Amino acid sequence: MTTSEDVNPVTGIRTLQADLLKAVAATVTSGWLDIRGCQQWSVTVEGTFTNLTLQVLVSNMRDKPDDSLTDAGQIGQDITAPIFVSSSEPTNWMQVSVVATGATGAMSVGFMGRK
Repeated sequence: MTTSEDVNPVTGIRTLQADLLKAVAATVTSGWLDIRGCQQWSVTVEGTFTNLTLQVLVSNMRDKPDDSLTDAGQIGQDITAPIFVSSSEPTNWMQVSVVATGATGAMSVGFMGRK
């Protein structure tokens, strides 16, 4: 997972960006991303794929959950096509989990949060 935190020099608004997954076509989790302090955040799912299901998972545990944890709270429904998901709810941690069954193609998942 690649992350960066930037500050807009004009507005002073801080953003957190992350490439959670890149071109995946198999069962995998992104690992938990620390999004404490993000007032608004969004996830984009991109790519051409079939037979892949993505779940956006969240946790408000004080400490980072184990990266293998895949039965945490889920935002929205299972995702099976490119989509934009957003939330303004306070959340400590988020990760994405992909379930593959005979997948073709690949998906990429990006994150952006405003602090």
